[in-house]
Amino acid sequence: MSTKIKAQSLKKNFAFQILYQVIILVIPLVVSPYLTRTLGDTSLGIYSYTYSIAYYFVIFAMLGIARHGQRIIAQRKDDETALRKTFWSLLSVHSLFSVMAILAYVLFAVFGGGEYKSVYLIQTLYVASALFDITWLFYGLENFKSVVIRNLIIKIVECILVFCLVKSSEDLWIYTLVLSSSLFLGQAVMLPQVIFKIKPIKFGWVDVKEHFKPLFVLFIAVVASTLYTVFDKTLLGAMTNKENVAYYEYSNKIITIPKTIITVIGTVMFPRACACIAKGDNANAKRYMNYSLQFTSFVGMGSIFGLLGIANLLVVLYYGESFAICGDVIIALSPAVFIIGLGDIIRNQYLIPNHKDKIHIVCLALNAVINLILTFSLIPVLGIYGAVIGTLSAELCGLCFLLVVSRKFLPIKTVLLSILPYAVGGAIMFGVIYVIRLYFNSSWLHLILQMLVGGGLYCVLGAVYLFTLSPIKNEFKKFIYSKLKLIGIKKIDNGETAMKKYDYLVVGAGLFGAVFAHEAVQKGKKVLVIDKRPNIAGNVYTEEIEGINVHKYGAHIFHTNNKEVWNYVNKFAEFNRFTNSPVANYKGELYSLPFNMYTFNKMWGVTTPEEAEAKIKAQREEAGITEPKNLEEQAISLVGKDIYEKLVKGYTEKQWGRSCTELPAFIIKRLPVRFTFDNNYFNALYQGIPVGGYTKMVENMLDGIEVRLNCDYLANKAELDKLAKKVVYTGAIDAYFDFKLGALEYRSVRFETEVLDKPNFQGNAAVNYTDRETSWTRIIEHKWFEFGNQPKTVISREYSSEWKLGDEPYYPVNDEKNGKLYEQYKQLAEAEKNVIFGGRLGEYKYYDMDAVIASALDLCDKEL
Repeated sequence: MSTKIKAQSLKKNFAFQILYQVIILVIPLVVSPYLTRTLGDTSLGIYSYTYSIAYYFVIFAMLGIARHGQRIIAQRKDDETALRKTFWSLLSVHSLFSVMAILAYVLFAVFGGGEYKSVYLIQTLYVASALFDITWLFYGLENFKSVVIRNLIIKIVECILVFCLVKSSEDLWIYTLVLSSSLFLGQAVMLPQVIFKIKPIKFGWVDVKEHFKPLFVLFIAVVASTLYTVFDKTLLGAMTNKENVAYYEYSNKIITIPKTIITVIGTVMFPRACACIAKGDNANAKRYMNYSLQFTSFVGMGSIFGLLGIANLLVVLYYGESFAICGDVIIALSPAVFIIGLGDIIRNQYLIPNHKDKIHIVCLALNAVINLILTFSLIPVLGIYGAVIGTLSAELCGLCFLLVVSRKFLPIKTVLLSILPYAVGGAIMFGVIYVIRLYFNSSWLHLILQMLVGGGLYCVLGAVYLFTLSPIKNEFKKFIYSKLKLIGIKKIDNGETAMKKYDYLVVGAGLFGAVFAHEAVQKGKKVLVIDKRPNIAGNVYTEEIEGINVHKYGAHIFHTNNKEVWNYVNKFAEFNRFTNSPVANYKGELYSLPFNMYTFNKMWGVTTPEEAEAKIKAQREEAGITEPKNLEEQAISLVGKDIYEKLVKGYTEKQWGRSCTELPAFIIKRLPVRFTFDNNYFNALYQGIPVGGYTKMVENMLDGIEVRLNCDYLANKAELDKLAKKVVYTGAIDAYFDFKLGALEYRSVRFETEVLDKPNFQGNAAVNYTDRETSWTRIIEHKWFEFGNQPKTVISREYSSEWKLGDEPYYPVNDEKNGKLYEQYKQLAEAEKNVIFGGRLGEYKYYDMDAVIASALDLCDKEL
């Protein structure tokens, strides 16, 4: 859209999110020592207790919108109409439940507030802030800047007001008003900007309805999470005293600093992971997960051993002697930094992006049950430590569950190997801190010395490991070298840096490029694969919608008589036994395809092959055709005038945008004609669809190979050519030469994909519409490619169109004019040094998939 909120790069988002967390953590920490000495433990405990009660109403207002909103916005941000409908329909649902929550809370505060009624009423502003909370929109669009700037200003003002207005324990109501007002204003100021940027649009019940299930499913997850996080404070306040709530809350403030630094990466990576998974780009999804794992291990282990060394001294100096118990509580809670952080990245980068919401809920429910049992049992006996034991036990059990369910995506061995080096570095840091503690008095200087020496040593050890032995050492080197601007490092697409040479740069992550890249790596070559699209697999790309693998760029049914090719593809995917048996629809009359005895029987009433052949022969002789000169004459020669008029003419002219008399005869020669009762269109020895979709198959081909998406080779040719000894180019051959001899012609296809709330639309994978009046050429119902039984179905209407520069080229126009032009480009290509042209566009040839793979394997035999 013209006024669309722009997404920032991953690096900028990470920087902004770090800044945001600094704002919401550091500023409150600045005022914490002031508050512990002015408001005191009782008033702070009352605030934390009442806040925890108000929070329950907030989570009802928000339902599961924080995650569902981010996920669905991230998936639809590139489609203006879908984005607008999604946002406004989701906002309407959110507003309804927010108003209900606000009214319910006001009633509670008035009639159930008891001795804290005034504090509860002030907290109404906090509950009301949920109505305006649209942070999920900005996060889904990967635009963190607006959120950060807003909170920076408001938090600074909040900090100033606390110092100016809160002077004693009697000022609890002022403190509550300042914090609640800042939350309310922080959310409310964003809505006008969004209304201006994302224009309102008409939406219907179907748009609203799609949100209910994921919202409520994720709401259950939020409730379960609340039962072992916020609910601890409620139980402490109800079962012990309000002072314990303050101690627990202010211990968590320290723990929250490293914990939040870790969750920054999950927050930033979540929309990126959703986008990768939605596009079937599991390779990059796993790559981002590995980055997150290293970051989490580094911060988590450093925090655990660091807090073990300094916690007791820190709380006495920072909060005062009255909060000394917080030191032991912090030490006990410190493992939660890593446990919660690792669980967070698994949820945000694997479970939720893959719509594994039920597993997510089961995990959180497990945590909640364990926590409730332990805290109810232990708080009366152990007080605050009962809450600590409950929290740690719940989080640890939840993490073990997550590691088991995600082990194929994130192997447990990988996690353990990631933890070990940082744990060793953390133990060394703790030893140094302990030695310093033996020789210095308890003072701020002593604390700062421990933090600088111990923390500095840990960072150096971590950097050495990252640079030499870690799984992401190459990426870390690139990052360091780019910042130091070392000589010889060139900036390339997306601000990344090239540090090493490749044997081959493969342009295009479709079948041809993926096969060549795989074989080259098997022969020990270094390969970089790039694609200007945001996904791998080229035109065979499939994406999951409503549990259905949708063929994004048209139906692709794999079929071959080449056993070598069949055995080859089966190394990367299991194939089902789908048989292509399309149906032709001529103004409501349905005919079997390919042309066979069922077709002839329906058309003419014939029952034997002899009768059918005689009918076709008679119509051919009546037309006076001896040597077909064009497609029309060739078709009549093959199947007779009746079938041509009903089932060939209209469909073909829509597909090619030309009269059949203007099209060459050879185009129709591929058409199967059988005098048997056989609806198997291809009649190939081997055929089927990869279980799980083509994207998964190509991903397996590219496993372990560096792939860069959204990388336009022709726009960055000079820099990219320097990376490799040779280029395998699978793009359009005329585009490579900047159309210097003129543009080759193609036919393009436009798709209109629709999700229908019914299990069956047309009862077949493909129905061709052969009359000229129907604007689309065919309708694909994707679920039947994999024999689906989903409650909904997804259909795609295909519209053939003339190709123009900027459109996706699908079918080469193989007439005489384009044939001659291609030969001229081919001569230019053969003169290119160290560039190999291949694939459908590189060779300007209509290839079936098996022929593409055979061609790539043939190139591998010659080249590797």
